[in-house]
Amino acid sequence: MIDGISIYSGRAIPKGSSTVRITNDGKQQLTANKKERSLISRKINPKLVKWTIPSRVVRKKHELFTSSQKNIPRPARIERGFRNISADLLK
Repeated sequence: MIDGISIYSGRAIPKGSSTVRITNDGKQQLTANKKERSLISRKINPKLVKWTIPSRVVRKKHELFTSSQKNIPRPARIERGFRNISADLLK
């Protein structure tokens, strides 16, 4: 079961393993661990931290950018002649 989405990393947090911090203006900040909380308090942009989803979106590594095309088997091309063999040898 998912408790919610982290405001910093954008990842899903399992139920019971998150911390909610309520700011002075009443907003809730859901974080997964102390690492995220310290990065928020240091005001580090999540786009600069490689393991967060916002940075993966910026670097085009997120699953939104992966192609969903399937490999389609294509028939083999038909060769109409042999390059190295002359026509006299074929007859």
